[in-house]
Amino acid sequence: MGAVNLAQATVDRSAVTTGLDDAIFTLHWGGAGAGPMDGPARITATNAIKAFWSACAPFLHNTHKLREVKWYDLSNTAPHKTTFIESIKTGTAPGTPGSSGGLFLPPQVAVSVTLKTNLRKHWGRFYLPGLTGTQLDDNGHRGALLPATCDAIAAAAATLCQQTNGPTVIVWSQTAGSATFIDHVQVDDVIDVIRRRRMKVATYKKALAV
Repeated sequence: MGAVNLAQATVDRSAVTTGLDDAIFTLHWGGAGAGPMDGPARITATNAIKAFWSACAPFLHNTHKLREVKWYDLSNTAPHKTTFIESIKTGTAPGTPGSSGGLFLPPQVAVSVTLKTNLRKHWGRFYLPGLTGTQLDDNGHRGALLPATCDAIAAAAATLCQQTNGPTVIVWSQTAGSATFIDHVQVDDVIDVIRRRRMKVATYKKALAV
């Protein structure tokens, strides 16, 4: 068992429309004191991811449910290949939902959470799905994320990434085979687009002869 595991947080979006696939955001975790990421450590980390999602739930549409976290082991030796270990459910199926009933924004819209380290070339990032229209500024900076929403998501991410005696979120470099601790998190008001999360099939088309 390696000292680093990859967590795939899987968000069920099937309630949005039939056939819409899951949205996934990933985090690398290191075991306590550079020790292995064993079963209890993965349960602790899964609970931390669930707590993060629950803290962000008021800003995420209620059709989006954190269903499970899939765990992969990273080999300690190059090329550090990943091997599936287990999937841990986050609650009663279909999972832990968002709680915002605001206007659902296009599914490719995301909030970027930047994980900063003391090495500029070794920063990480993940993209939170499920944003609703009530989180957008309609006054000063129209179309941007509300400052209060940025603050709340950043606070939840900081709690997630705080170093404790247990497993810790890290930034992993596949090429260097090294892990770097996170010292800051950042959430800005620019809405990101993740194209692979968009609708795959159009439900309506209008064609006109010219």
